[in-house]
Amino acid sequence: MAVYHGLLGGSVDLPARLATLALGTAIVALFAGACFLATVSALRPLGRAHSFRAPFHRNGIVPAFLNFCIQVPYTGFSGFLPLWASSRGVANAGLLFVSSQAGNVVSRLFGGRMADRHGPRRVLVPAMIGSAAALAATSMGAGLPGFLALAAAYGLCYGVAIVVALSVAAEAAPAEDRSAVINTYGFGSDLAQLLGPWGLGLVAGIWGLPAALVVAGAVPFVGAGGFLLIRRTPRPAARPPHPASPHAPASPEQRLESAPR
Repeated sequence: MAVYHGLLGGSVDLPARLATLALGTAIVALFAGACFLATVSALRPLGRAHSFRAPFHRNGIVPAFLNFCIQVPYTGFSGFLPLWASSRGVANAGLLFVSSQAGNVVSRLFGGRMADRHGPRRVLVPAMIGSAAALAATSMGAGLPGFLALAAAYGLCYGVAIVVALSVAAEAAPAEDRSAVINTYGFGSDLAQLLGPWGLGLVAGIWGLPAALVVAGAVPFVGAGGFLLIRRTPRPAARPPHPASPHAPASPEQRLESAPR
């Protein structure tokens, strides 16, 4: 309770506040990441059996991680920001979703094309950082115009990030396992919806709603940093051509038959 009043009332100095928020961010990120990696690692051996194809694919792990880091802040935006805005005098918190969706619609006009032109890294990383900054800035408790502007900025960056992350999943998917890769990508969102509200609710209960919004905004920084550290996304393995394909190399018997006599 003392930490809660310190974060909201200013009785704790700035280094203590930053250390507290950093600790909460680390707890949520490490616990969620450990659960995600443990679940995926446990399911991966199923794919080795020829009689059963695993529902998850290793090429989808990186896109699923990105999806997870994008969707955790969305749980904070949809679950905790309306409560915080209402406590700061916003009568109709539903306007935040209207403003966010307007930004999302605008992102459709250029987000995908920018990724096609400049590559996913150059578009996805700034979009994730932008969404993180916009969500974390709402913790300062702006009035209705400020909340609406930050919600629009969040929706704009979120719309770009989620589309580009899906394109990363599609690019990493072999033709015969495309659905499994996309399914793995969606599993990242499922984990975010499961762990995000729990972890952020824990932070909000101990340190208050502003702390939960800051922690939610910090998660995309983890995803963007991890994406930059990864040298490349796994590419689909090249399959040998089918024997009936015209591009298949001729067998010794076919070369003997086609030789001039």
